[in-house]
Amino acid sequence: MLIKFACVLIAIQLLFYNGNAQQLVYNGGFEEVLSHMGLPDDYAQYSHCAGWKELDFLNIHPTKNQHIKPSYYVDSAVFNLTIIEYKAKVTTFNGAAVMSMTAGFKKNKGFEVNGRGCLSTKFISPMEPGGLYEVSFWTTNGVLSDTSLWGWATNGLGIAFTGDKIRLDAIIGHTTQIQFRDEIMWNPEWKNYTTQYIADSTYNYLSIGFFLSSSLTEVADFSRDPYFSHESHYFFDDISVYRLPNIFGDTVICNGESAKLKAYNNHHIYKWSESSKPDSVISYSSDLTVTPKATTTYVLNPGETSEMKVTVRVIQKHPVILDNDTSICLGEEITLIIPENVSQFQWQDGSTHESVNISQAGNYWIEVFDHHCVSSDTININTPLCECEAIIPNSFTPNSDNLNDVFLPRFGCPVFNYKMLIFNQQGGLVFESDSENSGWDGTFAGHLQSSGNFVFILEYDLADGSKHDAKGKITILR
Repeated sequence: MLIKFACVLIAIQLLFYNGNAQQLVYNGGFEEVLSHMGLPDDYAQYSHCAGWKELDFLNIHPTKNQHIKPSYYVDSAVFNLTIIEYKAKVTTFNGAAVMSMTAGFKKNKGFEVNGRGCLSTKFISPMEPGGLYEVSFWTTNGVLSDTSLWGWATNGLGIAFTGDKIRLDAIIGHTTQIQFRDEIMWNPEWKNYTTQYIADSTYNYLSIGFFLSSSLTEVADFSRDPYFSHESHYFFDDISVYRLPNIFGDTVICNGESAKLKAYNNHHIYKWSESSKPDSVISYSSDLTVTPKATTTYVLNPGETSEMKVTVRVIQKHPVILDNDTSICLGEEITLIIPENVSQFQWQDGSTHESVNISQAGNYWIEVFDHHCVSSDTININTPLCECEAIIPNSFTPNSDNLNDVFLPRFGCPVFNYKMLIFNQQGGLVFESDSENSGWDGTFAGHLQSSGNFVFILEYDLADGSKHDAKGKITILR
């Protein structure tokens, strides 16, 4: 009997345990039959199975994606029965029941069906973000009784976890968290697939099936009948999802932050301590909030068979990344280099070069990233007009020999708002000028001043807007 494309939803309400693991799937072996419906007596009677009758197959266009019910097989009296579906002989893996579905493509009465099979279940309790889960199932194509009629295999079996039911018209191309993408599955005997998964969100449903788009789907031909081209049939048994004991939460924090940890075990006994102080209990709750100053390992139930450990790494900020504030002459450059222990960083302009050349004045900063922790440092670069610094003599000889007769500071560039004052030893003002071209000839009120020391005060601005001043002694020599 030919199975088309289907997705089955399991409504589940019970909770089972297997060792230290919490089982989330109800009736994963399909053994429980709805008593008021009896056993299925034909193919596609999936609704006879307890919790497997929530699909809506109405309003599905038959020429695009075939959504015909999956088949359910059960024998309440005989275990390990043999089921024949289109001459594929299948012995149940465990118990008396199996489900089957279709994957791949099929040419049917002149049109091509792009079909996929899907079995879905609503969890007994939702997957919790950070929780560790073991997902397992058994599958087979069955034993071929007539290879001319049966024998296609398909790749791309995957598992999708969702918060809501997967829509029937959105199965192909749907995101999967677990994907056996590269394996073309041809299993005449029952084969187990088991993997572990850490949930990244809250999930209420598990769906297992063939979700790949046409361009990614591959098939292998084990038959010689063109009518059954590109169609594969699969049987499933003992689908399970077990929650495993684990610790999850904040394992990397910045210095000064708190780490929130959460543990799960089936015994629901929680006793936390630091690894360095195993006898000092810090909490009896499944949740633990700590603020370590350095990287610390925490132990749950130390010394017991259920002992688990988790290390919280504390990232210290980089206290100094750049050099101290500095100055360079206008037109010169300075190179800022990142320390070797810094791997992820960004300059204020968004660049990520390990070194940058600076020639302009300003504040330059860098951010360093380590996980979600951010350190920063700033350097101020000043670019004075170095060649414009005043050259001030400390003496002069006003004797009319045209050599060093005038006291006059010299500049290598234009200056503005110039003012110079000269005082004698008694504090009297003997000279004043507001022009950088006008110097003192050593006279006051037309009289030549005696040899000795005088005091000058100089103020001026440069073209870059910087203000400068100078004060000192000058000596008249005779």
